[in-house]
Order: sequence, then structure tokens, then C-alpha cells
Amino acid sequence: MVEEAKIITKFIYNHTWVLSLMREHTGGKEIIRSGIARFVSNFLALQNLFEVEPPLKRMLISDKWGESSFHHSDDGEKVQKIVFDNLFWKGLDEALKVI
Repeated sequence: MVEEAKIITKFIYNHTWVLSLMREHTGGKEIIRSGIARFVSNFLALQNLFEVEPPLKRMLISDKWGESSFHHSDDGEKVQKIVFDNLFWKGLDEALKVI
């Protein structure tokens, strides 16, 4: 589950266009915050990712995403698979409750 979360965040933050689209769909909410202790940063990234689940899903079904080259890229398809995997979100929710 943590590895899948890293795949999502790395993909988004390594592509300026995708990051811009995410910010558009989340109202500017970030997944990753800089300048915070590593453990806290990792926890907050997981928590923030969980909070932006609905906007991420909307982003990945938007016309802009569908018309982009990222939609059909291997990494883009991998991210889509994770984001629409209900078991991933359930696992993330359970992990956050434990932490």
C-alpha cells in the first residue's frame, strides 16, 4: 500500500502538467509538503492522499486527462489502476487509523 502511494505521488509530482491538473481538481490541495520531518511528512502524504481520493478519481475520468498522452502511458495506466482499486483505499484507511 505504501509503495502504491509512492507510485501515485511520484507520478504526479514528476510531471508538471499532471501536478497542475491535480491542483485544479483538488482546489490547490497538495499531497506532499516540504520542510517537515521525514516521518511526519510520510504520514501527512498518506493522509493527504487519502483526503484527495475523490478529486483524484474525478481527475482521471476528466476529458483533459483522457485527451492527454499520460492517459495511455504505462505509468499513467499504473496510477489509474491503483487509484480505482478500492482495496488500496481500504488499506490506506486502515493504515492511517493504526498510525
